[in-house]
Amino acid sequence: MRSQALNLKLVAVSISMAFMLGCTPHKSAVESEESPLQAKTDDAFNWSIDQATMAYLSGPSSPWSSLSILQRGAEKAARSKPVVTPVHLKSEALAQSLQSQLEVDPLIAAKLAPLIEKSAAKYSVPSYLIAAVINKETEFDNKKRSSAGAIGLAQIMPNVWGKECKGNLRKDAINLDCSAKILAHYYELTGDWEQALAFYNVGPGKYERSRKARTVGHRYASGVMSDMGRIKQEREFVLASIQQRL
Repeated sequence: MRSQALNLKLVAVSISMAFMLGCTPHKSAVESEESPLQAKTDDAFNWSIDQATMAYLSGPSSPWSSLSILQRGAEKAARSKPVVTPVHLKSEALAQSLQSQLEVDPLIAAKLAPLIEKSAAKYSVPSYLIAAVINKETEFDNKKRSSAGAIGLAQIMPNVWGKECKGNLRKDAINLDCSAKILAHYYELTGDWEQALAFYNVGPGKYERSRKARTVGHRYASGVMSDMGRIKQEREFVLASIQQRL
């Protein structure tokens, strides 16, 4: 009798641990043939058990909280969590890159880098690509105006993009924002940054109609991509150095 009572206690403990740890009892082949409704019910039940188990294991009084396997799991999760770089650090790295790679005046680089990073994040356009476009268009001189009427750092045509880009395009922030918006639009059309840059230079209409325009557009894109590569490499190097010091 005493042995039988002990066995019953062991069975009870096993069932309790099964529910606590989210385990499910073994089913026979006949028992496993459930209806879809029963399967959904079981899934919901198992999910609730998993949630309760996670809460139990992470609790301060849990005997499992000190297990090395859980500690290793937590460390792995912490390592795999994406690191979000603050915008001001990206701006600092870009500013230094503009100075070293393009010889941009330090004051101008420090002023424009945050604006470039902001527009880049807004439209999902690489900041180093925007910077390379500005360098190609005006070499960071916002007073330049083309014979066709393009204005500002990124040489935006007000008669073409004035409705899409609200505000005074002579202002650096608005001009840069418009440039990023145009690049994002052309990239969405083409799925290729080099093609998008060619469109930016000669326009989609001329690109499609004229072989000469296509040649000019791709020559422009090649030059921008070359500058972009140098800016990107230096920016990433500087950013890594800054992060190591923190």
